[in-house]
Amino acid sequence: MIKAKPAAAFKAFALTPLLISAVWCLPKAHAAEAQPANTTPTAVALPAVGSCTKVAFNSVSSLKWPLPLYLCHYSAAEFNTLKAQPALDKSWLPNKQSYQGLACNVLDSRLPSIALAHGQHWYRQFANNSEATSAVVQLTELISPYFGCELQLTDTGFTDPCVSARWDKLGRLLAPVSDLPNQSLRQFPFRLDNGKVVLGEADAKLSWQLHDFEPNLQDVTVPLLDRIGKGLFWGKVNEVAALWPQLSAQGELTQSEQARLFIMAVSKQQAAAVRFLVAQGLNPQARTEFGDTALSVAKMIESEAMLQLLSELGANSDSQEQ
Repeated sequence: MIKAKPAAAFKAFALTPLLISAVWCLPKAHAAEAQPANTTPTAVALPAVGSCTKVAFNSVSSLKWPLPLYLCHYSAAEFNTLKAQPALDKSWLPNKQSYQGLACNVLDSRLPSIALAHGQHWYRQFANNSEATSAVVQLTELISPYFGCELQLTDTGFTDPCVSARWDKLGRLLAPVSDLPNQSLRQFPFRLDNGKVVLGEADAKLSWQLHDFEPNLQDVTVPLLDRIGKGLFWGKVNEVAALWPQLSAQGELTQSEQARLFIMAVSKQQAAAVRFLVAQGLNPQARTEFGDTALSVAKMIESEAMLQLLSELGANSDSQEQ
């Protein structure tokens, strides 16, 4: 079993709804609806049978794009051979519910393909345990379903450089991550059109839509500190500033609470949010009860920008880490 790193950070995040393995998922009543599709369909050449190529999908709806994808064209024999190989999780097949669950646990709204991909032909072959009789096209998102790191290609499939999870060529998990749920890779929707692969369309009338999971900071059913943290995570500094007097009226924040707010801002590399917290008198060197700091998270996500910013703020001492 492969251990997620750093373990202390994950314990803190699992205990509080403040990051990574428990990224806030909006209640169903407040879940953001799909935005109207306003992307121009991207068509790429279908690679020859037995070959794969990297492609990218762009959306004018989000600055986070392009989304890296891996397009493969398997012969029936190759696909059936891959399909027959055992996977870690026998119940890995995605559906609308599992895709929605994935969407609740990712760091970027660009990541989830939601439910459109689940109906692809090769998924049905798995579900029906039927062998392919012709070539199979597969379009895999090269973004980890764990913490959003870009996947690396290997001879046997894919690997996540951040948590060392591994998947086979069909996106089935081979190496689990301790204390985190098993996750298969997401498959992006497409359709075939005269030797071209149209990215982001399940058919000519059903286009992929960017889903937005930004929180509603005015939802009073959510504790104020949680809303503040969510706002920092998503860079909603102006909205956070408007709520801050309410938070101040509740009394002084503990060191652990201060650390968690900094961690939320740093984890999404929100420089303005980090500077806002410092301007409110919060301590960028604060620790959670597990010893995690903004600096330790910046190092974990390998963010040079955050490391430099924290250095400017005096939070760059190695003594701040356990």
